[in-house]
Amino acid sequence: MKKLSKVKEVLKELTIVKDKVKEMPMVKVTIEKLPKIKKEHRSTLTTYILGAIVIAVLMILVVEKLTEDTERLRASDTEEYFVQRGDTVWNIAQNVQDGTGVDLSETVYHIMDINDIQNAQIKEGQKIVIPILANK
Repeated sequence: MKKLSKVKEVLKELTIVKDKVKEMPMVKVTIEKLPKIKKEHRSTLTTYILGAIVIAVLMILVVEKLTEDTERLRASDTEEYFVQRGDTVWNIAQNVQDGTGVDLSETVYHIMDINDIQNAQIKEGQKIVIPILANK
């Protein structure tokens, strides 16, 4: 009987404590553990991470190449060119950059920029300035 009364007393105290805790304003902070990665998924995760690193490196290399092309175009000498029948900014740029290793789209952009050409429209007989690029 003593044990039973003792258990009842402890339960009563726990109930009182529980009610008091409910009344207390508390900030609830929980830290969830990250799930463990299964062994069979580790190689897939590693592949994704390595793939992301390779893509990032390639993007850096492309940006460096385009930056180098832009600097090379800006530093180049220029000459006047009179637009011929059938010429487009793209084929003029192709002739300018052939064998130089400079990106064609960068050359087109540069020609349009230095001549203040909008939407690549040029006319026969129009005088434009084009860069002179030496072969790499």
